[in-house]
Amino acid sequence: MSETSHNLKGVELDPELTQMLEKFWNNLEEILVEKANRIYADKWPIILFNFVYANIFKDNYKKLYQIARPKLLGNLHTLDPKQLSEIVYSYSRVSEKADDLLFAIAKKVFNEKLTEKMSDVEVCNLYWAYANAGIWVEDLSSACEGKLFKVIKDLPIESYTQFCQALSINNKKLSAEEFDALNKYAVDMIEKLSKQKGGAVNIQNILGICNSFNILQNFGNKQVWETLLDFLLVKKDLFVSNPLFMHYIYKLYIHLTAEGLKLAQKDALFDVIQGNYRSVVDYIKNNKKHIVSKFEKMVRTNIEQHSVDLFGQGVQQRQGDEVITLHRGPAHDLLLVNDVTRIEDAIKQKKLPNLGARELLVPYTVDIFIGDYAIEVNGPLHYLRDEQGRLKENGYNALKRILLEKGGMKYIEVPYTLNTSRDNEDNNEIYRYLQLKINELTL
Repeated sequence: MSETSHNLKGVELDPELTQMLEKFWNNLEEILVEKANRIYADKWPIILFNFVYANIFKDNYKKLYQIARPKLLGNLHTLDPKQLSEIVYSYSRVSEKADDLLFAIAKKVFNEKLTEKMSDVEVCNLYWAYANAGIWVEDLSSACEGKLFKVIKDLPIESYTQFCQALSINNKKLSAEEFDALNKYAVDMIEKLSKQKGGAVNIQNILGICNSFNILQNFGNKQVWETLLDFLLVKKDLFVSNPLFMHYIYKLYIHLTAEGLKLAQKDALFDVIQGNYRSVVDYIKNNKKHIVSKFEKMVRTNIEQHSVDLFGQGVQQRQGDEVITLHRGPAHDLLLVNDVTRIEDAIKQKKLPNLGARELLVPYTVDIFIGDYAIEVNGPLHYLRDEQGRLKENGYNALKRILLEKGGMKYIEVPYTLNTSRDNEDNNEIYRYLQLKINELTL
């Protein structure tokens, strides 16, 4: 198992083996917790790194990360560059929040130029880990990117996939030369994999690369998409029976269609999608269930109270089963159901008579739709944050925003940082924010 094996969630094991592994990790955690005060700081990085793999199969072993955090924070000066990379990767990989520790490590690594003393894989792990944790440290990110682009042709496939994913999460704006480097690696990699006799192909890596290229808006090189899609079509047996993988394929197809890319491989990919379309729609419907937060309720209340002032007379909030056309193309129309969980209502009312053929469902839902305004009430997972708490849109959010804007929607995001207990009938901070954003869009 390589130190870049970050795509193992969902791997199925024999139940008996799973039970044995859980017993092993449970016993080991119990022993380590008991002896935590006797463990030297320089032993914690490798312990935490190995417990990453325990958490891959069951998110259950967080206690050690909580115990280790203050011990590591007070002893960073005793740790070498490899250990610092392991720490950041471990906390990020198990989704254990430790901002103070991660920002302290970022400062140390950058100020002491420790990326120069790390292996390429260690730098890649570090760069991916900060992106995955939603943490943005500009100077360190630039240092990592500079090193990784220099050695990109020598990276293992897993590290290259991580690098692409981190670039996309960071919503990195790439130069033509950087796109060329990513594309050359992808084409060369597929060529090697195609010639490979025997051996398993990790289809998650290929899907991950495609998804990252999509987020990065890497549409300038037709050859790279032809190469990637050709390979996926040859290996379709590896994803057609997996609902999550089919969701990635479908989402990719929607964005390539909205972008207007004309590829024979894209048409062949649609044939695969069409044969599984009902399960694709069911996956979207079942995984886009929306729970309205207290903050979103507050935003809705502000909008209801000031609807005329904000949007003008007669502009109504759209109903959940309303269908909006985002894109009309020669082969397909891309349709957004305001609340995708209401798609069955839209189908029964014959609002989607050609679903799965001419009409394709966009795999997104919108929090609040008023007229042609798409208002999203966004929590922390939509952003990267720096040490001062400033927010930067991440690539996942940008991908959705771009699609909505291309479809003629006026996109407004209301960040979670506006969620304060001060906002009430006497303090209309949300109203003023919406008013400002609407004015910016109508200029």
